[in-house]
Amino acid sequence: MNCFRRWVIGWFLCCSCIGMACAEQTKAPWPMRTLVAAELSSLAGTQVVDLPYILQPGEFNPEGGTVRFRLLVELPRQPDAALGVFVSKLSLSGRLSLNGEEVGSCAEGRLQDVRCLNQPNLFVPPRGAWRVGSNTLDFEIYANSRQANGLTPVLVGDALELRRGPYQKSYLLKQDTAEGITWVSLLLGFLALAASLVLRSASLYFWFGLTCVSNALVNLSFLIIYPPVNGDLFSWFIFASRMASSCLLLLTLVYLFAKEESLRWLQRLLVAYSIFGPTLIAATNNNRMVVVALYAPLALVALGLLGAMVRWTWQSRRPLHVMTMLMLCALFAMAMLDWARLAGRAVFDGVYLITYGYPGVMLIIGGMLLGLLTSALRTSRELSATLEEQVVARTRELGGALQRIGQMEQTTRLLTENIPVGTYVMETTAEGVPRFTFLSERWLKMLDVRREDVLADPNSGFHIVHPDDYEAFLALNMEVFAEIKPLHWEGRIVVNGQIRWLSVESVPRRLAQGGAVWEGVMVDITAYKEAEASLKLANQVIVAAEIERSKQEERERLLQDMHDGFGSQLSTARLMAEQGTMTQGQLTQVLQECMSDLYLVADALRQTDLTLEDALVDFRFRIERRLLGMSTQLHWNIQIAQLPEIAQRIILQVLRILQEALNNALKHAKAGAIWIEARYEPEQRGLLLSVADDGVGLPTPLVYGRGLRNIQRRAREIGAELSIPASEPGTRISLRLIVQD
Repeated sequence: MNCFRRWVIGWFLCCSCIGMACAEQTKAPWPMRTLVAAELSSLAGTQVVDLPYILQPGEFNPEGGTVRFRLLVELPRQPDAALGVFVSKLSLSGRLSLNGEEVGSCAEGRLQDVRCLNQPNLFVPPRGAWRVGSNTLDFEIYANSRQANGLTPVLVGDALELRRGPYQKSYLLKQDTAEGITWVSLLLGFLALAASLVLRSASLYFWFGLTCVSNALVNLSFLIIYPPVNGDLFSWFIFASRMASSCLLLLTLVYLFAKEESLRWLQRLLVAYSIFGPTLIAATNNNRMVVVALYAPLALVALGLLGAMVRWTWQSRRPLHVMTMLMLCALFAMAMLDWARLAGRAVFDGVYLITYGYPGVMLIIGGMLLGLLTSALRTSRELSATLEEQVVARTRELGGALQRIGQMEQTTRLLTENIPVGTYVMETTAEGVPRFTFLSERWLKMLDVRREDVLADPNSGFHIVHPDDYEAFLALNMEVFAEIKPLHWEGRIVVNGQIRWLSVESVPRRLAQGGAVWEGVMVDITAYKEAEASLKLANQVIVAAEIERSKQEERERLLQDMHDGFGSQLSTARLMAEQGTMTQGQLTQVLQECMSDLYLVADALRQTDLTLEDALVDFRFRIERRLLGMSTQLHWNIQIAQLPEIAQRIILQVLRILQEALNNALKHAKAGAIWIEARYEPEQRGLLLSVADDGVGLPTPLVYGRGLRNIQRRAREIGAELSIPASEPGTRISLRLIVQD
């Protein structure tokens, strides 16, 4: 009885469990809902928006900030299974809260430090977080001005169904596919760069490899969630890589159509633009509108290149060119759609088509290039085999050609007898022993020797060399034989008691069995040497005359210096004697100064370290001693500390100009004061000198006396500019000299 009761109870419980399981299986799945209405809280205030929604510039901080999207979900009953919240895209990053409790973020870490730009997100809140009735979903989105920001429609439904359906499909498209094409593009790039390194001159493979590598770097934007650098620098890196990749693709197409020579300007332009564009993007802090604007010129270049490619393809009719042209058309259409998306004028949800089209084009081009490379290797192998066969055939032909050359040499020897120079062939053995193998008749006549004697003993042809040139001639021949190098000799010979000049030249070629052969010519240059000696004698006469003229000019200059120097001092002494103001001691002093002035002339011509500043100091000292007891006052302004070194002759001429001008002022101007100025202007490299007085001035019209003519002549000799401007009262004489290094 007890056993029967237990069996009935067990059967009842089993049926109940099976019934409950069947009832559970027959329950309808939780319906999937799409939420498209949201309440947006941003810098612009609170408003109701429809999803998908792209944030506008005034709704968030351009440098980076958060906004909130609030959505409401009505649940008629408590969910029986885990519910998921699927978001296809939220930019730049974001987190979800359910009924005020945080559910999770698109990635761990602070929102401003992560990038979930193209990542699909599936949030699964705990079942207990949901409540019957109204539920609040709050999306906190982090946005900045470097990309489009916003939120796509939100799907709420069974978590397992969402994972198997929308989330898995979106992840496969946006993440797995992007990662796969990144590795494929990188592998293609490295293979192409390796091929260009091996082939060296294959520039097409080089540019193609760089294009693939740069495209792989662009896709880091889809794959990297935690940038290794700050967000600004990473965004700039992605923008710069994409722009460089676009320029490199156009360069690759130029080389693919073999138009690099005719489009050198386009190559330079694209390389420069790939540098200018990233620089401008960095300068504008990754402004998205600047990036959009920078792609406009590239689009025009691509459109123009596409038109040219259509014409080139029509001319060549090559399948490679046809395929490339069609791919570029498709790629250009994708780029235009992506350009609109980058500018915020396309659907927010989705992917950049160029991300998938670009690597596809690279893969197709890479396959075609690999085919070309394989074909080239096959052709190279066939050419090598053909070349080996031709080498064998050419070797046989060469044997016959050598025989014909021997016959031609015989003919050549006959021809050399009619050339108006002596020709010879000298051969040395492997041990360096010389012997003549050919001597022309003219060679023998020029040396007055017999053929059999020279062929038996080569030295018999050397004995006619002039005794003074014989040792050098033998040493030169020994050096030439030892080093097997060309021979060039000019020297004298003695033939029948007459001295003649010869020029001998020969070029060696090594012999396979060792030793070498020199084929040479010998020319009689006696007439040339005699003319050269006559010319040299005439030149010596001219040089002697020039030296004598220089000495005469030097004497004239020395006499002029003596006149302008202590001659002017004696004139001053005479003036003082006429005024009755000179004493015996002053006379002695003047004579001493005359001797000092004479020494100044000698020192200026002899010393090499005398500076203008030192010379002016000595000049001032002597002048002021001369004017002791006179009523005339001298005012000095010397500012030439930075003056470069100038020649001693120029220093002496400058002193003489100052001395002549000062002497004129003392003798004729009746001046009470004289101003002497010397100033150097480093910017213009100009030396300015002037002598001014408050005397009676120069007559009108101006008459150049001996003193002014001397000043003018000396200024002209040193290349200085002399001016005598109108001055009232008195006279001013100015000199400007440009100082050269």
